[in-house]
Amino acid sequence: MTIFYTIAVAFLCLPSTGNKPTEITAKHWINPHTMRVPDKRTYVVLFFSTVRGEKETRRYVSQLNKLRNKRDIVAMGLSAESSTRVEKYVKEKHLRFLVGAESKAYRQFRIKKFPTLVILDPKQRATGAPGEIVPLDDLDEYVDWSEEDSSEPSVSSQFNSESSVDILQQHARYNSDKYQRQRAIDMLRKRMNSKEFMSLCDELLASAESSTMRGHIAYNKHLADPSVKEKEPYLAPGIVAGQARRENPDASEWQRVRDYEAIVDALSPEQLAADFFDNQVDASDKQSLLIRREIGNRFNHISETGSPDEKAVARDILMQMIPGEPDAAVRLWLVGALWSTVSAGNVEVGDFIEDQLKTERNIRSVRPLMETVLRCMRTGEGPCYAE
Repeated sequence: MTIFYTIAVAFLCLPSTGNKPTEITAKHWINPHTMRVPDKRTYVVLFFSTVRGEKETRRYVSQLNKLRNKRDIVAMGLSAESSTRVEKYVKEKHLRFLVGAESKAYRQFRIKKFPTLVILDPKQRATGAPGEIVPLDDLDEYVDWSEEDSSEPSVSSQFNSESSVDILQQHARYNSDKYQRQRAIDMLRKRMNSKEFMSLCDELLASAESSTMRGHIAYNKHLADPSVKEKEPYLAPGIVAGQARRENPDASEWQRVRDYEAIVDALSPEQLAADFFDNQVDASDKQSLLIRREIGNRFNHISETGSPDEKAVARDILMQMIPGEPDAAVRLWLVGALWSTVSAGNVEVGDFIEDQLKTERNIRSVRPLMETVLRCMRTGEGPCYAE
């Protein structure tokens, strides 16, 4: 389904790096969309190609599909390719959010690779400030996944918090929409006794392949376990620090982070590593956390786009950085970067990850990702997004 071009242009006014808003245009729009005036929602924009980075794009699509009915978020995909090719891709890969084909917006946002995720919050759109290029694993900073969206008609018509436990269990086991499965699991934790719920979680974990689903199940089991007195927080300090910065990005308390962001792209892997360890001296300091995360972001770029020799250097350095990193959000990003440096079946990385799993305590995100990487290294099976 397409929406009228003239209406779409008027509603898709997103900011550029100047003071005037940029009209994100596309010759064809696919999937319906709800317009609002005034529009105070955050825009999550996926720039993608149907032929480049396809495996990684699937991860982004899975997350954006969950956002399509969030009341405070607009999920959108943009491709420069033909409408015929994009419409076929949307149908085959089940993109359920607004998608624009034959769009040149990637030039306005200086997108250099696909997929790339850009987020624009209401303040940025109102002031004409540029959006933020955000790694997929940092999306938690911008989305409250725990918020139950009562405006979701397809979900409320199928099940809600008043549905029977049997109905909720059916959705937890069989619903093809991972977001709905996760909601059903959340509801069951509040409805079932802890022993029965934990047994259900064990059953679900046995068949769950994606790291995000395994992490969601394992975290709910952790919350339900009465023997665990100290519960793992939903968000790691690194993500909380990122949220605090977004609330007041120009504050003087973030000056050191801004200064580092201005030079990080010019630094060698060795200098990045030295700076990383220097910023572990006061590991819980918010600026130090964000600088370490920025270094992880830079290593992820090197791992995805570097030459074989550059990837080998990054791999060796990342395996030194991961073991001593105290923040789960930073560790998650470093593990993802490490994964991108190698192909499936790499024995050295497999041995390293297996050893890290012996002491890794983060249930919701880091352990599930490590388990996925280990399976990929050992067998080549399951999700293996790294090339």
